[in-house]
Amino acid sequence: MNERRYRDRRDVTLLQGFNAGAISATGGCGFIHPGDIPQRLFNGNKPYDPAEVVTIWEDPIGIAGWVMASARHRKYDAQARPDLRTGPFAMNAMATAGVEYATVVNEGTNEASRALYASVGFAPWHLLDWYTKPV
Repeated sequence: MNERRYRDRRDVTLLQGFNAGAISATGGCGFIHPGDIPQRLFNGNKPYDPAEVVTIWEDPIGIAGWVMASARHRKYDAQARPDLRTGPFAMNAMATAGVEYATVVNEGTNEASRALYASVGFAPWHLLDWYTKPV
């Protein structure tokens, strides 16, 4: 696995292709829309050099994953190839990029999701209450 920093605008095209393929393979679950990548990189992170905030991992298949830090908003976007999402790669990649916590959003009433996340080491932090009213 090769780790490298963002190089130039050609990497935007690579990341967009990576995300388009991942969305196609997974139905979109958890992946940034390809059109949002340049928006986040060049507008949301405007004060920063992309090489300072984007780390890309590649293997013989191609891009394995990438992380974009957003210091201004104190968050990150982490994207891992679908076949690597459930293994240690994603967590190791985020840790290497300086991410301290991985957060997933889940409705507190979805017991199957709660059990799944608990089985891979996530602990409840903040449960969301959703209210509905018939109209």
